[in-house]
Amino acid sequence: MSYHGKPERVGAMSIFDKSITALSTADLQELLEQQAVENIRLEFKSIDPPKDEMLKKLSSLANTYGGYTVVGAAADGAGKLQALPGVAPINGYRQRIVQWCYDSVWPPLEVFVSDPIPTPQDATKVCYVIEVPLSAETPHFLNGRNGAYVRTDEFSQRFEPRLASWEELTHLGNRRAALVQRREALNRRSIERFNAYVKNDYAKAKNTTGGIGATLYVTVTPQFPIRHLIEHGALLTQFTPHHINWRQSGFPAPNKPKITAHESMLIPGAGYRFSLLEITVWGHVFYAVELDDLYQDAQKGAQVRGIHSTALVGYLLVFLEHASSVLKLLGYDGPLIVQVQMVRIHGIPLVWFPNNTPKEVGAAHFDDALSLEVSTSSAALSNDRDNVVGELAKTIFLALNWSAPALGPDAVKQIIERGYDYNFLLK
Repeated sequence: MSYHGKPERVGAMSIFDKSITALSTADLQELLEQQAVENIRLEFKSIDPPKDEMLKKLSSLANTYGGYTVVGAAADGAGKLQALPGVAPINGYRQRIVQWCYDSVWPPLEVFVSDPIPTPQDATKVCYVIEVPLSAETPHFLNGRNGAYVRTDEFSQRFEPRLASWEELTHLGNRRAALVQRREALNRRSIERFNAYVKNDYAKAKNTTGGIGATLYVTVTPQFPIRHLIEHGALLTQFTPHHINWRQSGFPAPNKPKITAHESMLIPGAGYRFSLLEITVWGHVFYAVELDDLYQDAQKGAQVRGIHSTALVGYLLVFLEHASSVLKLLGYDGPLIVQVQMVRIHGIPLVWFPNNTPKEVGAAHFDDALSLEVSTSSAALSNDRDNVVGELAKTIFLALNWSAPALGPDAVKQIIERGYDYNFLLK
């Protein structure tokens, strides 16, 4: 199979589902018991390869679909894993591999190297697993740009790196743009579906008057949506039910209808307010919720229309927590793009609630929409979600003219804590 085709689907082996730092001897044993076979994303090496050979293999993975190299794993002539003899522990192995990929590959290659993992066969030997993500900066060249390698089995039964042809180099150069276009197309389709939902159902929904107001969109997508992470037919079974803790009842809201559409499952009303959740086979997760609402101002003796700042942060927290759980279930561990958009915001005040009294603290005076995105990873989203939300909230509040002095580190921390309170969660 040429690298031009779709990547081969791999079995449900934990090596593909876990963070590289969480792999253990049990995961190596699983590879052996399942008689894992080398494929376009998996390579076994019984010994630690010399520098040139290692860099050919790692760069060819990055230039193709990304993947894993297991050092200390012996395969037969057909690439089937036969044993895990391991290698002697190598001092500074991670630093050595990372340095090679920085010094001798252009553009520098991002790799992740596991800790030494004891083999199940010899307590004195270890294996190393090297993860190479699909790269956005292909083609990667070796040895002063003298050659770029791709991973293929076109000319043998073994997956081996070989020099890329001019056609393949052109393909690699164009691939990043194609993947970005796919990611943007997925986001456009999600917004179009939400707009269709508004057109068909907003007037019939509870607690809505007139047209829809200020709305928040949050999208979490693999940076390179190159393959389906789940079969379309499995979406309903995988995510029914699938809820995370939120406001004493769970998110998405229970007992809401689940609707299938091309490549997707959608849940209208997932966030109680007029809202929509979409999960796609690509690992693209989309959330939309109306934020514009009425609040009673006792001092003014009237209702104030605005965007509840604490609700905004609460929704950011729950959306990113839910997206993290979805990607974990899909077995995705890699770079992500988080995109946040707000629409129909012109002149709608941002409302803060000191002492439970609404106070207008900002508004968009010139813009009717804002859009921002951050690059992160599934690991960062899982381990450092609050900081991601804090930076997003700070950028949004500045865009809505909330004064910068109110957004120092202590204020952002307080905003996050208010978001936890809104979600009825303990931090």
